[in-house]
Amino acid sequence: MERFKKISKIKSIPKVYVGILLMLIFLLFFPEILVVVKDVYKDLFPAAALKPTITPILTQKAPIRGAGPPNYLFGAVSIYVSDKYVYVTSAVDDVFSIWEISNPPFLNQLAIVKGAGEPNYLDGAMSVYVSGNYAYIASYLDDALSIFDVSDPSNPIHLSSIRGAGEPNYLDGAISVYASGKYAYVASAYDNALSIFDVSDPSSPIHIGTIKGAGAPNYLEGAKSVYVSGNYAYIASYLDDALSIFDVSNPPFFFDLSKSSSYPSHLGTIKGAGAPNYLGGAMSVYVADKYAYVASAYDDALSIFDISDPSNPVHISSIKGAGGLNYLDGAISVYVSGKYAFVASAYDDALSVFDVSNPSNPIHLISIVGAGEPNYLDGVMSVYVADKYIFVASYDDNAISLFDLEELIAR
Repeated sequence: MERFKKISKIKSIPKVYVGILLMLIFLLFFPEILVVVKDVYKDLFPAAALKPTITPILTQKAPIRGAGPPNYLFGAVSIYVSDKYVYVTSAVDDVFSIWEISNPPFLNQLAIVKGAGEPNYLDGAMSVYVSGNYAYIASYLDDALSIFDVSDPSNPIHLSSIRGAGEPNYLDGAISVYASGKYAYVASAYDNALSIFDVSDPSSPIHIGTIKGAGAPNYLEGAKSVYVSGNYAYIASYLDDALSIFDVSNPPFFFDLSKSSSYPSHLGTIKGAGAPNYLGGAMSVYVADKYAYVASAYDDALSIFDISDPSNPVHISSIKGAGGLNYLDGAISVYVSGKYAFVASAYDDALSVFDVSNPSNPIHLISIVGAGEPNYLDGVMSVYVADKYIFVASYDDNAISLFDLEELIAR
């Protein structure tokens, strides 16, 4: 899980790829070695020797892939769908891209915005959120929140950026953004912080408050995901193995920030790797009704919590397990739609669907698995559900994939 433990702020080609390349060259000249290796592997790991074949009821529709031009999907890491448009950030290409969903559902590229540093500040673009005519991007290496006018999706316009590690903005390792009303909320993994900005004027965002700190009382070490619902912000922190809840009501006016030091305020936390909460490496949080759903990469789990009392979140259930039935190895993104929870698992290269109509007993329905063709789920990092389609972004396959839910819903 080195990808997730203290995420590196230096982009490079992993050494493992070099090793794999050398191994393939070796096997090209000595193919008989492969037979021996396969036999030994089966003897040592009989359960894992053959990955089960899954007959998907999820139909792959329109994969788009490729690092650099023309698609710029190197390190595709976040995906957001609004109306008939798909918004993607690619952390290695330092790109924010916009795609149109045509009918039948294929993707047409409309626009590419790229560039580390000034003016776009997209170095390590990790998260995208769209609200109205604006797209908000959190960039992990530029320590920045950038805002774009996307009223014309074919011509996105950079309006502003606010940035900086530590005081006052606390955007070191900005990794997740959520926009609601006139505010943008950013989780920053290195500053262990939740920062809130007034974006009523998108051309001039104003910092109005931050809450931070590893361990007690805020448990924000490795803050990885933010979700806002009503008066509350929910943060999943992968190094504190925690889900924390904050009151974000009554923000200070931008012209009177004397109260900003006490805004937002911590209400409650539930934490702990392994039983009973299974929050080891909490990576993603999604809130629906009175429940919070958390995907945890180290515990290979989807956990559900009752948050009807935000000061006292209560564990309701968990479903877990790498490979096999649930395919939750490296669970990193969760999205809930209706009675279904959709989980992307980076190490199982899998998208799994669960029936959560009874939150105390989530039931695995189906998984679709596989790096490369045809599913392109290698290092899948983000899942979004809109209408009858599931959209995913895969970091290692440098891909956007679409899956049709019609057959699943029919069942």
